[in-house]
Amino acid sequence: MNRFSRRTMLKSAVAPLVASPLLPLLEASAQVASMPRRLLLVFTPHGTIYDQWKPGGADTSFTLSPILQPLAAHRSKLVVIDGLRINGTYHPNCALAPHPIGMATLWTGCRVNDIETVVPGGNVPVGVWSTGPSIDQVIANRLNAGTRFRSLELGVQTSISQAAFRTVYTGARSAVNPQTDPRAVYTSLFSGINADAARLARIRFEKQSMIDVHKAEVDALVRRAGAHDRAKLEAHLTALRDLERQLAQNTAAGACQSPAMPGALATGDVANRPELFDQQASLISAAFACDLTRVASLQFSNGHDNVPYPWLGYQGAHHDNLSHDEGSAGPRATRVQICRWFSQKFAVLLDRLDAVREGTGTMLDNTLVVWGTEVATGAHTFDNVPFIVAGGGARGVRSGRLLNAGGAFHHRLLVSLAQFMGQTDVTRFGDLDTGTGGLAGLLA
Repeated sequence: MNRFSRRTMLKSAVAPLVASPLLPLLEASAQVASMPRRLLLVFTPHGTIYDQWKPGGADTSFTLSPILQPLAAHRSKLVVIDGLRINGTYHPNCALAPHPIGMATLWTGCRVNDIETVVPGGNVPVGVWSTGPSIDQVIANRLNAGTRFRSLELGVQTSISQAAFRTVYTGARSAVNPQTDPRAVYTSLFSGINADAARLARIRFEKQSMIDVHKAEVDALVRRAGAHDRAKLEAHLTALRDLERQLAQNTAAGACQSPAMPGALATGDVANRPELFDQQASLISAAFACDLTRVASLQFSNGHDNVPYPWLGYQGAHHDNLSHDEGSAGPRATRVQICRWFSQKFAVLLDRLDAVREGTGTMLDNTLVVWGTEVATGAHTFDNVPFIVAGGGARGVRSGRLLNAGGAFHHRLLVSLAQFMGQTDVTRFGDLDTGTGGLAGLLA
C-alpha cells in the first residue's frame, strides 16, 4: 500500500486521526528512503600486480583473484573495475614524476602545474600540485549537509606535505593534510558527545513509539470505528509498529555511540601501521554512524612508500626495492603479499561499515567506498589502474560485478561519485577528459 492510499484510507475511515500527532507516521516510509548517502575515498600506494589482481570470469560470475581474496565476505557488495586509465602521460615529465602526477590527479582529474624544483639527488618534485579540487571536496561543498564536519580527511603515515604525498585538494595547489593521529581525531570528533544529557533525553523521547505516546487516543479511535474500518485501522497500526521499529534502528542516535579512545601508538613507527589503519577505520565508521560527516577519505601512506613491512616479514624498502623490480620472482611474490594485505585492511574497513544496521540493510549499503591508487603497477604505467567500489547497493550501485571500463579515463568514475551523492547535474569533472557522463554500468 503506498503512502497516498494509506493517507486516503485514514481520512475516510477515521477522520480525527488525520489531525492527531500520529499523522507524521504516514510519511515514515519516506524517512526510510532518506538515510544519508555517504562517500569514502581510500588510497593505497604503488598500484598492484595486475595479473594477480584482476578477477577471473566476467560480470556477475567473476572469481576473486589471489590479491582480492580477502574481500570474499563482501563479494556481493563489490564492483571490481578493470580497464580504467589515469591520464598522466600528457605531462612531459611523466616518466620523471609518475607518483606525484598520479596522486595529484587521482581524485581531482586535473592537470598538475609545471615541475618547478626537484629534490636534490632524487626525483620527487616539490612544486607539482593539482590545478583543481578533488571530487570529495566538491561534493561536500555542494552537499551542504549541515553535519558537524563538512568532510573528514584521515591518514596513516602520509608524511610531509608535497605533491607525492597528497590526494585531497580544496582548490588549485591547495592540498589537505590528512589527520594521522587517531587519538587527536577521536578528541576532535567525539569530545563531549556523550555528555549532553539534554540532547540524549530528547533523542530517547523522539525514539518512543508515537502509537504508545498517544495510546489513549488510538484506543478511542479504534473503539469508535466500525467493524470494517476497525480492521483497516488495526492493520495499518500494525504496519506502523513494524515501520517504527525499522526507523528506530535507522536513527543516527541508535547507531551513534562514541567508541573507546584509541590506544596510544607512535604514529611515525612503521610497525604500528596495521593498528593505526584499524583505528582510523573505526573512527570513520563511528563518525558516519553519528552523522558527524557524510564525506571522508583515508590515505594510507603515499606515492613514495619507501619503508619495510615488518609485520609481513619484509624488512626492505617497498618503493625502491620492490615496486621497481616486481618483474623478478622474489620482489614480485613480496609485492603480491603486500597488495593482498591492502585488501585485508580494506576488508576491515568494510567490516566496520557493514556492522552498523540501517533498516533491512547496513550502513555500507548507503555508503559508496572507492579504493584507488596513483599508478597501475610499479612500472609506473597509467593503464588498467586498479579501482574497487564497495557498498551503495541500496542507492543504485550495481554490485557483485566485475565491470570492464574499456579503457575509459577514470574521470567517468569521478562523475559517478557525484551522481551517486545525488548531484546528477554533474556530467564532467576535471580537465583531462573531453567526454561527459558517468562510468557506464556502475549505477542503475
